[in-house]
Amino acid sequence: GEFAGADRSYVFVFKNNKTKMDNTHEWCAEGIEPQIENLKDIDAESLPWWMEKLNKFENIHIPSVDELPVDAKVEKEILQTQNIKSLVVVPLKYYNSLYGFIGLDSVRTLKYWIADSIRLLETVGTTITKALEHKRIHEELRKANEELEKKVEERTRELHQKHAQLVQSEKMASLGNLVAGVAHEINTPLGALKSNNDVFIRALERDSGFLLYIRLLKTTKVRLRYKAKLAKELHLELSCQLYNFFLI
Repeated sequence: GEFAGADRSYVFVFKNNKTKMDNTHEWCAEGIEPQIENLKDIDAESLPWWMEKLNKFENIHIPSVDELPVDAKVEKEILQTQNIKSLVVVPLKYYNSLYGFIGLDSVRTLKYWIADSIRLLETVGTTITKALEHKRIHEELRKANEELEKKVEERTRELHQKHAQLVQSEKMASLGNLVAGVAHEINTPLGALKSNNDVFIRALERDSGFLLYIRLLKTTKVRLRYKAKLAKELHLELSCQLYNFFLI
């Protein structure tokens, strides 16, 4: 702006499919009031004459705002509220698409910009467009990278949790197998003991004579000589029964 002899220089960038625009950058000479905070989220439709020229990629050179045509009545009123007397605006293009515009204002005096000054502004505009687009792409890549890292962290955390659950399940399964094995080892000899005990009891029950022998031995009325005979028979019979028991 200072090099071109302007009081204010600025950059506007379109957004929302060129339906809105923002004043993103501004330079003001000493004593010139900034306007950047007042020029945000502007409807493109509110400036029909202005947008018609920009959409055709035409430069807007206004040596005197007061002499704007009737078709630019809305734009004339807006520029006058900012005390702008003269201006020049160059569209910013990116791959044959309207990106925004760069402009110079003269607030204190009327000014006419020569062709060389306008071509220089076009060159500066091309450089600024590339820089802004590079910044936008870099910002999108940064956000995409952050989102990807976040998703990787979340997925890694889920995998760790599932792995821990799997390990715990395997431990519980191993413990269950161990308990089942121990139970089997305990139940096998107990079952055998119970089976043998049942056989032994049945063998004793088959021959109720044993009980009779025992009762006779306990009876005091039986003579001692007869008790000895019964005891000998009892011992022999019991030995036979036990022998048969362990052969089963």
